[in-house]
Amino acid sequence: MSKEFIFPIRVYYEDTDAEGVVYHANYLNFMERARSEWCRTLGVQLSDLAEEGILTAVRAAHLEYLRPAQLDDLLEVVTSVEEVSRVKITFKHVVRFADTPDEIICKGLVTVVSLDRKMRPCRMLPKIVEGMTGDN
Repeated sequence: MSKEFIFPIRVYYEDTDAEGVVYHANYLNFMERARSEWCRTLGVQLSDLAEEGILTAVRAAHLEYLRPAQLDDLLEVVTSVEEVSRVKITFKHVVRFADTPDEIICKGLVTVVSLDRKMRPCRMLPKIVEGMTGDN
């Protein structure tokens, strides 16, 4: 059973496009921050992984945009694990308004793979998988 991690995000001017709404690609940035912060709460910093020779890379991303967010909106990125294997984790992300959590702005699935220094698939760090899924 996957746990959930909720990460707050404030929309800044730099996040918006010419129409004043969050630029579509920035939702990937929001999701990346949520995943990174979740790792940090588990005692894992991505920079430490890199020093150990474990790299992570996005293999696939599928996003669905449902409504716009605008400057100064307070959002939440709700992240959970959809699927896990030895070398990859697929994350489910839901971006919603913090004050009205039933209003979903964007949802997505992002698959992250674990790589060694030679860019070959390697085992995902068990501490991350166990911390995010509750599996021991």
